[in-house]
Amino acid sequence: MGSGQKSSRKFPMTPVFVALVAGLATWTYISQYKGAEDKKRNEEQSKALLPFSNKDVDRIELTRPQGRLVLARDAKGWRMLEPLQDLADEQAIDQLLSSLTVEKVKETVVEAEDIAWTTFGLHEPTHSVLVKTSKAERRWKIGSVRAYDGELYARIGDENKVVLLGGVLLAPMEKPAKELRDHRLFPVDSGSLHPAFTRVALKTPSRSLELEKSEGTWNLKSDATPTWPLEERKVTQLIDSVTALRGNEVLAEDAKAAAAVRAHRLNGPKVLVKLEAPEADGRAAARYEATLIIPGTQDAHFAATSSARPQVFQLTKAQLDRIHVDADELRDLKFPFTYQLSDAARVEFVSTKSSMPLPSLKKQDGRWVLESRPELWPQHELDVAKVDSILSEIQQLEAVRVESRSAKLPQAGDLGAISVRISATDGRELWSGVFAIEAAGGGNTSKKHNGHQHAEEEDLEGGASQSLVATSSRVPGRKFLLSSAALDKLKFEQVMKSKAPPAATSSPVPIEKTAEKK
Repeated sequence: MGSGQKSSRKFPMTPVFVALVAGLATWTYISQYKGAEDKKRNEEQSKALLPFSNKDVDRIELTRPQGRLVLARDAKGWRMLEPLQDLADEQAIDQLLSSLTVEKVKETVVEAEDIAWTTFGLHEPTHSVLVKTSKAERRWKIGSVRAYDGELYARIGDENKVVLLGGVLLAPMEKPAKELRDHRLFPVDSGSLHPAFTRVALKTPSRSLELEKSEGTWNLKSDATPTWPLEERKVTQLIDSVTALRGNEVLAEDAKAAAAVRAHRLNGPKVLVKLEAPEADGRAAARYEATLIIPGTQDAHFAATSSARPQVFQLTKAQLDRIHVDADELRDLKFPFTYQLSDAARVEFVSTKSSMPLPSLKKQDGRWVLESRPELWPQHELDVAKVDSILSEIQQLEAVRVESRSAKLPQAGDLGAISVRISATDGRELWSGVFAIEAAGGGNTSKKHNGHQHAEEEDLEGGASQSLVATSSRVPGRKFLLSSAALDKLKFEQVMKSKAPPAATSSPVPIEKTAEKK
C-alpha cells in the first residue's frame, strides 16, 4: 500500500457476527422490556381477588349474616342449591362474578407467622367466599372489624397475612338469593340448542290464534284470508316475546297450592300460551305452556304460571300487551298493495277531493295517454312521468298497521276520497283501492302502542292532525293506515299539469296608428 494512502480496517460482516448482534438485541428486549411487562402483569394478577375467567367458574359458595348461598353450574346452566333449589339467573350470576373479578387487593396490612387475627375480626369472620373452577379454587374471609375508612380486612386462603379490600365488595357478597333466581317462565336453551318452534297458540276468553310452520312458512291454522301471508319477522318477534317472559318476583312457590290459587286468582280469566318444537338436529322436542291471568283495568301487574316452573310469578301489564296480538298484526303489510306493475295498461282515477276531475288513462305504444275527453282539461295536459311515479309508489306501499275491523272503511265517492283502479290489457283488474285523508282518530278505533299514537298521526301540516288511510282489493274489508311519507308522494291531482303558456310574439305597430297618436 502506498505511503500516500490511509488504511482503514473494517470489522468483517460475517453471518456469525449478524447472528450474534440479533441474539444480543433479542436478549436485551426479553430481559429489559418483555421481562418488565411480564413482571407488571404478574403483579397485577397477584393482586386480583378472583384470578379466574367467569366462563371457567362452576361453583360459588357464600356464607354471610343472612345465610348461606350455594350456586353450581352443570351442562344445562346455573342452579341454586341453597338456601333453596331452583334455576339460577345466568346474567345475574355473571354480574356477580364480574363484580368479584374487578376487585383487587389494595395493600397488605400485615404478614407474619403469629398474626393476632382477633385484631381484624378474622377469628370470627362475617363473610366467607369460595369460588371454584374445574382446576382451581379461591377462598377468602372478611373480618368483623372494619378499617377506619370502611374498607375490609380479609384473609385469602390459608395465607398468613391480612390484606385490605374495598368496602364495595360487601354488596355482591350480600346479594339476596331472590335476585339470583331465574324468573323466566320458559327457561329455553340458548344458542345452537334453542328450540326451533313450529307451533304457537294464544287463547283468550274472546279469541284464539294458532300458528304453524310448514316447509319454512308460517301460516294461521284457521285463516279467513289465506292468501294474505304472515311475515316471518313478526312471528319470530312474537315467539321471542313469549320466551322472554320474565317475572319481577316470585309470588308463591307452589302454583298448585289452594292458597296460591285463591290469593292470585289463578282460576280467573286468562291468556293461554303454548309453544311447541319437534326433535330435530340434535335438539330435544320442547313443549311449553303458560297461563297469564288477565289483569284488571287498574292493575299494573298480574300473576302467571308455566308448565316449566312450579312457581307463581308476577309480570307487568306491558309484557302481556306485547304478546296479546291479533292475526292482522302478524301479516305482511306490503302484500295489500303489490301488483304486477308491468301489466298495467289502464288506470281509472275518481276523485271528490277537488273541482277538477281526474282522468282515465290507457297505454298506447308503451306510453300513457288520456282516455277521457281532453276538453275536460282545457288548461292542463297529462304528466306521464307523474303517472308512472304514482303507480310505482302504490306498488311499493307498506302499511303502518291494519286498523280495527270495526273502523269505517273509506268508500269511492266519499268527500275527499280518491279511488284507483288498475287493469291489464285483457281487462283483468290488477289492483283497486280507495285513499282518504282522515283527522287522527276519525273512524279509528285501533290500539295505541305504549300509550302513544303513531308518529304518522302527528300534525302533518301545522294544523289538525291527519292520517292517510286506504283500502285494497287484495284484502277486502280491511282499512290500512299509511305513513306520512305516502301522503307526500301520492299527489294524484298532479297527474294533470298546467299547460305551458304560448310563447309571446311581438307584432309591429301599424304606421297609420302611429301617425294618429302623433
